Amino acid sequence: MKCPKCKAPMDNVVLEGVEIERCSGCKGLWFDANEEVMLSKIKHAEMLDLGLASLGKEFNSQEPIFCPRCGDKSQLHKMQDPKQPHIEIDRCTSCNGTFFDAGEFTDFKKHDVLDFFKSLAVKVRR
Repeated sequence: MKCPKCKAPMDNVVLEGVEIERCSGCKGLWFDANEEVMLSKIKHAEMLDLGLASLGKEFNSQEPIFCPRCGDKSQLHKMQDPKQPHIEIDRCTSCNGTFFDAGEFTDFKKHDVLDFFKSLAVKVRR
């Protein structure tokens, strides 16, 4: 599988029986349907997110991008996490897979008081 953002090969990574793909280039993470939710409940799963958030932000504006599972027939759509609207993830509407740019899964997994203030600064996508 190739990264939907930088086109580098994706490596398989397994944590407690959940297998995801991590880009060997930009370090973005691909989760098949609901894997991000499963991993967000596992202690220290954020250690899988090796990339720099600053690099992830550079790739976050890239469009269009296509699903690494479904191919060119399915474009990924930007979506905001309802609990943390400052996190903008890319989701396939066909397979429900999700791509997190480097640093986004760490932020997704961690909920703290700063999330409230971050949400005030973000416009909600419609």
